[in-house]
Amino acid sequence: MNKVRGLILMLTIITPPVCGARSSISVIPGRVNFGIAAGCASTSLYMREISIGDFTTSNYSRSPEVCYLFDAFARININRCYLQTGVSYYNNVSSVSFDVPKDINANSREGMITRTLSVSGQNLQIPAIFGFYIIRQAPYYMSLFAGPELSIPLKSTYRSDYSGFGSAGTIDDLYPVNWKMTLGICFNISCVFLNFGYDFDLRAQSDGTIRPNVPLPDVSEVVMRRTSGMLHFSVGLMF
Repeated sequence: MNKVRGLILMLTIITPPVCGARSSISVIPGRVNFGIAAGCASTSLYMREISIGDFTTSNYSRSPEVCYLFDAFARININRCYLQTGVSYYNNVSSVSFDVPKDINANSREGMITRTLSVSGQNLQIPAIFGFYIIRQAPYYMSLFAGPELSIPLKSTYRSDYSGFGSAGTIDDLYPVNWKMTLGICFNISCVFLNFGYDFDLRAQSDGTIRPNVPLPDVSEVVMRRTSGMLHFSVGLMF
């Protein structure tokens, strides 16, 4: 969080002199614009399936954490519309908790204990965004945007932990790429912009089967198929 606050503070400090020195910068239809942004995001896990042996449940609680993101993009303006692509980097930390019976094989609701699945990692995303200007009166602009995103998890940074494995650690094979959809709104004042958006997975992040790093006796198969949703905010400069 200290890094996020520092980035936003830096943009707040440098924005007035940059825009004052280059007052001609604005979103001009028919031109190509480039931009950079930094902000924060909160990622939540949504469980499509939780099953441990013969036990299944759909009751769980989410615990998202606020992390950071960086964007770099190019935008082509076509009258009141625009097309935009680029690359985004963000990290995410989130977890879910749910209750399971102490004796999984008995599948009894008596003597429940709480288990937790925690996930953290870093991602790259490449969007293909279509936007439409609702307000276009220089230097003020407001637009809505939507489009698909190609999401690439950086597997070397990913970590998942299932508390039911104790200290054994967890193996969770992520798909190498995933598809997402992004929706949001963008506000421009001259060269400064604010983005508010929501991204969500279009499919599960993996086949959902997780297993301990080392063999454990009497461990039932654990399946946790999940998707994620990310609420994000960023502030940036456009040239």
